Amino acid sequence: MHGAAPLLVPYLAEAGHICPTTHNPADFVLETLLGDIEAPAQLSELCQNGKLCRKLDRITAKGGRKPVLHSDESIQRIFVEHVAKEQMQKMEFPTTFLTQFLILSKRMFLQTSRNSLLEWNRFVLFSISGILTAVCSEGLGLAVGSAFSVTNGSIIGPAIAAPLLALCCYGMGFGPYIETSMKFLMSASYLRYGLSGFSLALYENRANMECKAEFCLYSNPKLILRDVGMTNDSYIIQVVGLLIFTFIHRLVAYFALRYRLTNEFSNKFMTYVSKFLKHR
Repeated sequence: MHGAAPLLVPYLAEAGHICPTTHNPADFVLETLLGDIEAPAQLSELCQNGKLCRKLDRITAKGGRKPVLHSDESIQRIFVEHVAKEQMQKMEFPTTFLTQFLILSKRMFLQTSRNSLLEWNRFVLFSISGILTAVCSEGLGLAVGSAFSVTNGSIIGPAIAAPLLALCCYGMGFGPYIETSMKFLMSASYLRYGLSGFSLALYENRANMECKAEFCLYSNPKLILRDVGMTNDSYIIQVVGLLIFTFIHRLVAYFALRYRLTNEFSNKFMTYVSKFLKHR
C-alpha cells in the first residue's frame, strides 16, 4: 500500500485487523502478516495490489490517474473516518499553549509547597551541582567536537560517556566495600562528583524522613549515604572537582581546535607555495 502513514490503522481495521490502542502499528503489521497467512491477500486486495495511493486529502492511483475502486464503499469509509479524526485533532483550545503552561506550572509549585517544606539551602546546593555538571558536560562535548570529525565524534562521544556513567554509579548498595583501586578510577569520572553533590545536597545533615510503614530502612539519610559510598564525601570537594574537570575539558577543546585550524592553515599554505613554485 502506498500513501499516508496515519491511514495505516484504519486501513488495517477495514480488513478486520484491529490494532490495540497501546500497540505500535508497525509491530502490529508485522505480527499480522506473520501470524495470519490470509492477511497479505486481504490487504493486497483492499489496496488493489498497491495501485492505490491513499493520501490525507485524496485517493489516487499510480501515475495520477483516477483510480478504479473495486471496494469504493470501504475505501471511502476509511477516508471519511480519518478526516473526522484529523478535524478533532485540529480543534482549537480556548486558551493558548503559554497560558496552559503557566497555569499548570503554578499548580504544580503550589502543590509542592503545600506537601513539603522547601529548604532553600538544599535547593541552592542542588542547583549548583546541576549547573556545574551541565557546564562540565558541555565542555566534554566541545572537546570531542573539536578533536574529531562529525562522524568519528558521534562514536567517540558515547564511547567516552559509557565508562564515565559506569564509574559514576559503581558501588550503589555496597558503598562501604568499594575497593581502593575502584575509588581511584571513580575519581576520574566527573559525573561521580555531580552525583555525589546531588546526594549530599539532599541527604547530608538531615533528620530522619517521615515513614508510615512499620519498618523503613532508608528513613535515616545517613544509611542512604553509607550504602552509596558517600558518607565521607564533602560537598565542597565535589564542587571543586567539577570546576577542575570543566577547566580541563575546555582547555582540551581549545588546544584541539587550535591544532586543527593551524594544521589546516599550514596545509593550505604549503599547497599554495608549491603551486606558486611550479608556475615559476
